[in-house]
Amino acid sequence: MLFISALGTSKAQAGSIENQRKIDLDLNLSVAKAAKAAGIKVYVLISAAGISTTSHFAYSKMKAELEEAIKEVGFEKTVFIKPGMIVGTRENAKPLDGIVRGAAWFSGVIGGGHLKDIWAQDAEHIGRAAIVAGLEALAGEGPAVRNVGYEDIVKLGKHDVSA
Repeated sequence: MLFISALGTSKAQAGSIENQRKIDLDLNLSVAKAAKAAGIKVYVLISAAGISTTSHFAYSKMKAELEEAIKEVGFEKTVFIKPGMIVGTRENAKPLDGIVRGAAWFSGVIGGGHLKDIWAQDAEHIGRAAIVAGLEALAGEGPAVRNVGYEDIVKLGKHDVSA
């Protein structure tokens, strides 16, 4: 069985870093433990690129701590999808989001898509990549812990997962 978690929020939506940690780290870890107890063999987490447990940035440190904690849960296979900036339509978009989406679109136009893909991935591609990488892990492919970075997100995100 396969479980995919894209659970997360922003500091702005949560109201503080402490509240964001309760969702992005504590709740995610609780869900992972419940999934393990329910017999889930493969756990896929939408995480983030460039994270580190020694980072001075709270978000980066929190995501890295979550990855380490998820590894300790002990799934047969764990897949971390590590996008850069996530672009796409958002329910609660801020003015800066529109500017960033525009920059991503423009860098895609001038670089044939490659420039954008390095630092920003479409939410739809990230979702498809999570499904494909999760199914590959469920089929026994890949290492016990797999990190899926931007190149693989773009490649896997082109698969048709509508079946």
